[in-house]
Amino acid sequence: DDDDDDGMETNPGPALLSDQVCYAAGGGCPDGHVMMHSSVCTQVVLVGANGDLAKRYLWQAMFDLYMHQAAAASREHDTTGTVKLLFVSGTRKAMPVNDLQSLVLSSVMCGDAELTESCEIVQRKFLEHVVGVKLSGDADYQELAIRLQQHTSSSRCTSERRLFYLAIPAFAFASTGMFIGKSCRPSDSELQGHGSWLRVVFEKPFGHDYISSKELTTSLGEHLRDKEILLIDHYLGKSGVMVIEQLRALNFPSDQLWSRASVTQVDINVKEMLDVAGRTGFYDSYGVVRDMLQNHLTSMLVLITCRINSGETGCSPASQLDVLRSIEGIRPAQVALGQYDSYRDHVCADTRALCATRSRTSTFASVLLYLASQGWRGIPFVLTSGKALDERHAYVALHLDSSVVNISSCMKPRIFINIQGGKHGTSVLVPTEMIQAQASLPKQWRWSDDVSLDGCVYRAAMPTFSRRPYSELLRLAVSDPGGHFVDTDSLLASWRAWSPVIGWLPYLPLRHYSRTSAQGGYMETTVSARSLQFVTTDDIRESDTSGTPFLGGSMFVDCQDQLVARIVKEIVRTAVEAVRDRGSYHLALPGGSSPRSLLLALASSVEADTIPWSVVHIWQVDERCVSVVSDADHSNFLQLSRLLLRYRPVLPENIHVMPILLSRGICVSGDDGPGAYSAQLAMFNKAQLDTVVLGVGMDGHVASLFPHTDLSTLKGDVALTDHPAANLKHSRRMTLTHHAIQRARSVSILVLGSSKRSVLRQLRDSAAAAAA
Repeated sequence: DDDDDDGMETNPGPALLSDQVCYAAGGGCPDGHVMMHSSVCTQVVLVGANGDLAKRYLWQAMFDLYMHQAAAASREHDTTGTVKLLFVSGTRKAMPVNDLQSLVLSSVMCGDAELTESCEIVQRKFLEHVVGVKLSGDADYQELAIRLQQHTSSSRCTSERRLFYLAIPAFAFASTGMFIGKSCRPSDSELQGHGSWLRVVFEKPFGHDYISSKELTTSLGEHLRDKEILLIDHYLGKSGVMVIEQLRALNFPSDQLWSRASVTQVDINVKEMLDVAGRTGFYDSYGVVRDMLQNHLTSMLVLITCRINSGETGCSPASQLDVLRSIEGIRPAQVALGQYDSYRDHVCADTRALCATRSRTSTFASVLLYLASQGWRGIPFVLTSGKALDERHAYVALHLDSSVVNISSCMKPRIFINIQGGKHGTSVLVPTEMIQAQASLPKQWRWSDDVSLDGCVYRAAMPTFSRRPYSELLRLAVSDPGGHFVDTDSLLASWRAWSPVIGWLPYLPLRHYSRTSAQGGYMETTVSARSLQFVTTDDIRESDTSGTPFLGGSMFVDCQDQLVARIVKEIVRTAVEAVRDRGSYHLALPGGSSPRSLLLALASSVEADTIPWSVVHIWQVDERCVSVVSDADHSNFLQLSRLLLRYRPVLPENIHVMPILLSRGICVSGDDGPGAYSAQLAMFNKAQLDTVVLGVGMDGHVASLFPHTDLSTLKGDVALTDHPAANLKHSRRMTLTHHAIQRARSVSILVLGSSKRSVLRQLRDSAAAAAA
């Protein structure tokens, strides 16, 4: 009973007023000192106690903590003192007691816990330790601090441990952290010397990129100490994740079997069957890379590769930080994205204002990573996660070199760490030929039956009981956070690695999929030449990968990534030939949305590395007549610079920008910008470009030559035209004309998107008519 003194002197007399007091935890005291068992007050404050996360997981976690502490106190009797528990329910508005109790009772269950009393009695006893408070401003936290101190005093605690769990929106983190830091830290008295502390647990999202997370950590650092900030990743509380370090320390102490010496590839997959219907308000601005890869999958990557020193059972925070800092720069060619077919319908249902636009948010992502660390350099790590897929399965697979690990009976041996779902549930599968007689398992794990998988026989290990991740992490937050939470340095290092990828997401191609198509391996990826590709081609009903005759060339119909790869290959070929024959290469690239994936491929693909960029001239196919200052998002040149030029060593004098702004203003006819650009063209190769790449608009226009444009009026190589939508802010354009385009040695027309199928059919009909 928490109101009992549990061995403390009820009338200690003068000794309490002197320094002859010894606080003991099962030990003795020097002669002349009065022994007093230390009593610890543990106070858990749940901010956002009536939210969805609290109802689904956190109240149960607090109830589990109560049962764990109560069982421990029962086993230890009075030997080590008594743990006093207080759970505080913090909500923005005061909650009546009956409502609070109903909320708690509807959120907790006893499950398989071994009880000496009925579950109902245990739940009622738990409620005796729960109080509700209103937490909406500075004054509320000041009042809370007084109540916590009163609990400490009335319980006669010699130390107080205060844990705040913030289950609130991220925009409230900074202000709430300030309130807690100002008012709720245990007093800097002698209590600090007896195990008192303050810890604040933050839920994701913790920033949406490096800059925002840096700003948030800096703001929190003004009021909270680094050791007081715990960033939770609930995957770190799953049995299948917690076993990784333990398994490594027990069975793979040397780097010979758990490093590049034996491992050829590592897959980290989290596949989910659930979609995000009803949650797109959050998800549409966040996406799968932020939601899963930057945190959960990266945390698993760290546990797989961090250094475990001899005699230790896990990785130190410094070792984990080293892994994050060793992540090599991720290029667009290492990213494959997808979106499930009904996602737009779900966005429409949740946020009607967005129905008119097609969301570019990815619900599937597969990313190829490499580490610069000595033990893993050159080994591909493929991190994959997606919604609305064909199965629920989270796992890590280490592909082994059979010749190194001496496995002869298995063609593709792997070590599987199954975290959840799948055919085998939470388990570890190790090839039987690797299992030694003395092979050890962590506590609460046991060997099970052998498993046959892909022609290999594996020994399976399974946990003896299932853990609740939030319950496990809450217990660790109170007892020993250790490396089970993400610190701010690791958070920033992770965001530093992932932020460039976040910046590319709007421009990378999306593969649309359904649960049925995913079941056929449609979303599987493969590693080739340090890039990532989908194994199967896209599901295009009108595909034609052999080529149809078209205006003296060939028309190819394929999935977006394959078409882009084909054009890159063609550019590489013509560039090498042009430099060999003429000493330079002249490439004209368009603006708009279609060429974005091509620009990224030219910027990052290994094949494009062979282009002699120092003698490449970059020309614009067309440009919108807009200010690069006030309307930068619509500038074709700024898009070209952002997606390509910043990554390739093109000489500044070889970058030919369309002169839309001269002495009289933007695209003023009297300035003759077209004439100036035509003059630049005439200086090289008799105005003959080597390669022109064209996109195609919804109305079938190429460059900025629109269907209504009278080509007979365009006499030079460059002209000013107007978009047919007269009310469009950027309707005026500068463009290469058909004269310059037809004179080019090579022309590629890129038609992307299912919405342009009618345009594709028109082009095919034109090709057929021309052939006839």
